[in-house]
Amino acid sequence: MRIVIATQSLAGLGGSESYAITVADQLQRLGHGVWLFALDLGRSSEAATALGLPVTDSSSALPDDVDALIVQDGTVACELAVRYPLTPQLFVAHSDIFDLQLPPQVEGLLAAVVTLYERVDKRIRAMALQIPVIQLHQPIDVERFKPLSPIRGLPRVALALSYYINDTRLDLLTEACAKAGIELRTNSIRGEQPTTTPELVYNEADIVFGKARVVLEAMACGRSAYVFDHNGSDGWVTAENAARLAADNFGGQDEFRPLDAASIAAELARYDPLMGTNNRDFIVANHAASAHAAELVDVLRSIAPRTQSVDAPLNELARMVRNYHRADSAAFALRAERHHLTTQIGDLEEERARLAAELEQASDHAVAISERAEAAERRENALLQTRRWQLTQAALRPLDKLRQLKVDRSGKQ
Repeated sequence: MRIVIATQSLAGLGGSESYAITVADQLQRLGHGVWLFALDLGRSSEAATALGLPVTDSSSALPDDVDALIVQDGTVACELAVRYPLTPQLFVAHSDIFDLQLPPQVEGLLAAVVTLYERVDKRIRAMALQIPVIQLHQPIDVERFKPLSPIRGLPRVALALSYYINDTRLDLLTEACAKAGIELRTNSIRGEQPTTTPELVYNEADIVFGKARVVLEAMACGRSAYVFDHNGSDGWVTAENAARLAADNFGGQDEFRPLDAASIAAELARYDPLMGTNNRDFIVANHAASAHAAELVDVLRSIAPRTQSVDAPLNELARMVRNYHRADSAAFALRAERHHLTTQIGDLEEERARLAAELEQASDHAVAISERAEAAERRENALLQTRRWQLTQAALRPLDKLRQLKVDRSGKQ
């Protein structure tokens, strides 16, 4: 088959970008012709090019005749329906946060929707427009993400890799790791440059904190994984709960758990290196990208081309979705920045209060010293006025004269 995989952006290194490249690579390895299309190119498109995948940001540069489209957001779904009016589209829904990644509710636009975990699956099935929904597992390239070194019997290094974790939760994690005697490293948090080789970063750690694809990739690398991010925490991934947490995409929302540094540190004490081995086996059995690609091909072969073009103002819809997402992304970033600045203000207010208390304490100390000095001066003045002092001074005057006379004679000699 000749397949175009399309997404709004290949500029960053997020989960949807990783999905597009992983699937494209697996499909080309199966012999299918694959092209990647994105409106924004960057670090992920460079990674795709390195794998030999053709990448373009111009729909006119795509081949004229393709068998199927795999789309990941509303903008490219509408744009490519204009470019390929009869070609069937399979929409892959990734997010329950950004409306950009909701299927456009336009009759006849999409042949089917693929979901990758329960929370998104439920949301898509609740849409007013009924579209066939197929749930598959998140795909992980288990040849790229694999153990390169064993994890230690006692944990020494932990990694928090997240685009979303906020300052408050990071402080909590930092305190918990300090209590447990574990070095905490971070990546992609608050302006840190995201790594292009996460498989190497995972393999340097014994424990990985994160959510979603971070947890899946860390598990594939044989690391002990702890679900912890901006929306909640599910704790350790174990052989007993892995399937249940995977259904929530390791999103930290399986159940509510109140957080504090002491309880996290206590959980870290339950670390077992066998968790890493079990994690690797779970990913290979349930999330291998090669198996996902084979299932995807079955779905693509089952969807039929349109018999007529979609009757809708698709270019205008694409523009509106694109502009809405720009505003939505800006608002998301501003909320995160506001939280960061609010935290900084709180820290500065605490520092100001501490310095004010120290200044007050120093001022009180200075006042006490001044009062003691004044009291000493008063006692000295009182002593100088006593008869005893005056008699002592009078008795010492002859001795003072003798000393002065001795000094004068020595000078003359």
